[in-house]
Amino acid sequence: MSEMWSPGRILEDIKTKLEDGILKLSIPKKDAKTVEMEKIIVIEGAFSQMGIKYKNRVRCGIPISTREIKIVKGMIELNKLSVYILKRYLLLLAGLAIMAFGVAFSIKASLGTSPISSVPYVVSLFAPLTVGTATIVMHCVFILLQILILRRQYHPIQLMQLPVAVLFGYLTDFGVWAVRGIQCDTYWQQWIVCMIGILLVAAGVSLEVKAGVVVLAGEGVVLAICKVLPVKFGYMKVGFDVTLVITACILSLVFTGRLQGVREGTVAAALMVGLIAKQFGKVLAKWELEK
Repeated sequence: MSEMWSPGRILEDIKTKLEDGILKLSIPKKDAKTVEMEKIIVIEGAFSQMGIKYKNRVRCGIPISTREIKIVKGMIELNKLSVYILKRYLLLLAGLAIMAFGVAFSIKASLGTSPISSVPYVVSLFAPLTVGTATIVMHCVFILLQILILRRQYHPIQLMQLPVAVLFGYLTDFGVWAVRGIQCDTYWQQWIVCMIGILLVAAGVSLEVKAGVVVLAGEGVVLAICKVLPVKFGYMKVGFDVTLVITACILSLVFTGRLQGVREGTVAAALMVGLIAKQFGKVLAKWELEK
């Protein structure tokens, strides 16, 4: 009589290879009597390298059909796509949270906020709005500007900027609340807090770029202008930031009677955030989200 069936022994004989999401099996030929006794072969863990545990049973001597291979391939691709999208949105969420705390630290330092936050901060000084709420309103204006600039070229997917703006606004208010107990009475303490804010904003920006899900509405306006005008993004971004700072200065002088929200910290943020974010980006480039 032939030896009793042993799953472990048979699994050792079967060789699997995954190429472009297609499972390829190499099953050695068996003695006729052995094949007759061994009714099934269990294939397990063939997809463990992609984080999926897949089990299937294949009758001896009958290869997997093309349809079955396509189904398995579809399962693999769907799972990989779901994990890939989840990673990107989690990365975006982390970037928004870090950026919001960066804005909160900049406000706490009282040396001037970053250009993109200068207008919401100044508005919060004379209007019954928090910094976060003013940020949401400003981003809504930016979304409307994109629609007016691009018109038919505006893609509805860009409306994802709206929930992102709302989330960023609430995270900013939470950050301002969280850092309220930090004391920075001297000028050098203010600069330490300001630099922490700049580092956090830069880190948040680099994570947002790495996520590649959706850009914030401010950057969306710059991209929209660059799409209809022959202007490079870098030059337009500088011009856009300068416009925001000037707008903040005018609002501050008109409604509060003195210059607030724009100081040396604003200049430092304008000069350093981009450079630091670029260095963070080099580190993040080594992280492959697809894996």
